[in-house]
Amino acid sequence: MTRLRPLGVFWFCLLFVPAFARDKCAGQGQITGQVVNEEGMPVSDAAVSILSEECVVVGIAPVAKTDERGRFSLSGVPVGLNGVYAQKTESGYPDMTAAIYGDGAFPAPKVVISAGATTSNVVIHLGKKAGVVRGEIIDVDTLKPVITARIKISLPDNDRIMLSMGPDSAGHFSLLMPVKPVRFVVSAPGYETWQYSEREETSGVIRVESGANVDLSIRIHKLQN
Repeated sequence: MTRLRPLGVFWFCLLFVPAFARDKCAGQGQITGQVVNEEGMPVSDAAVSILSEECVVVGIAPVAKTDERGRFSLSGVPVGLNGVYAQKTESGYPDMTAAIYGDGAFPAPKVVISAGATTSNVVIHLGKKAGVVRGEIIDVDTLKPVITARIKISLPDNDRIMLSMGPDSAGHFSLLMPVKPVRFVVSAPGYETWQYSEREETSGVIRVESGANVDLSIRIHKLQN
């Protein structure tokens, strides 16, 4: 005979767990500190953000800009464990919240935030500047831009650590590159997949040194019927 679970137990479980989660993540705090480059010099106008590792950020995630001394004050940080990141893409420092840019030399600081409290003197090291790959994606026959194309870079030994972007309306793109070998592939609906190939033994893999620029004119072929 099937036994029925008491209805009161069901409602207790349903209500108790969300309430516990809300209590654990209730409140916000503040982080202050400085952003520096690889030489330890302050970086002005860098954007500082967080990735919460325990609580969901409701609404717009907090972001702060550094001053001329590289100092920042970030409010509205959720309680619990947070990773603190910085970027300044116009100067070649990529968004370090994207795992593909991590190199292990300067890991993001982790801080535990308490409600109403300020965690001070957090130093974020930006590390080496990225390289840049820029260019265009063109239909080889019509010479028109292929705006539906997607560029994907990924680690050669782990395709799940990746970054994807598309070109602008003119088929042009500019992408900050990790300072390590990555696979560089372009795909588009109705077209053959294109991959970077400088030498046969490194097919699909490109390495761009810190601060270097690489220009590519990518011609892709339509799939044959």
